[in-house]
Amino acid sequence: MGRYYSGDIEGKFWFALQSSEDAENFGALAREDHIQSREDHIQYYISNDEKDGEVKEGIEECLDVLGESKERLDNFFDKNNRYNDKIAVDFWKDEYDEELDTDKFRSLLVVYARLELGRKIEEYFKKNPDDDCYFEAEC
Repeated sequence: MGRYYSGDIEGKFWFALQSSEDAENFGALAREDHIQSREDHIQYYISNDEKDGEVKEGIEECLDVLGESKERLDNFFDKNNRYNDKIAVDFWKDEYDEELDTDKFRSLLVVYARLELGRKIEEYFKKNPDDDCYFEAEC
């Protein structure tokens, strides 16, 4: 079972890797003023003022942490519609003639999933340059 987020941006958190609070890395704040609060959901907003601040900084931080692994992970997921540690380790060995530590792989995936979320937020602001971003995340 997965956890979803919906509203101005929509998607699914990566199972066992991504926190429901991951958007806070891009300046998301839990809304205090929401009318229909549900215990199993967090209502977030990201101020338009943050699109060139925390949103941009969060994306840059992800890219810095991933480094050349970003392109390798893109390549991995372009060629694989599913993954587990063995598939990833075998791919790295075959494709890059390099041993991949599974703990490192998982830590890269956490940042890779975060980057995906950040890119959705960035895209929203590109399409809606004058608006704030509102969404709800399942806990």
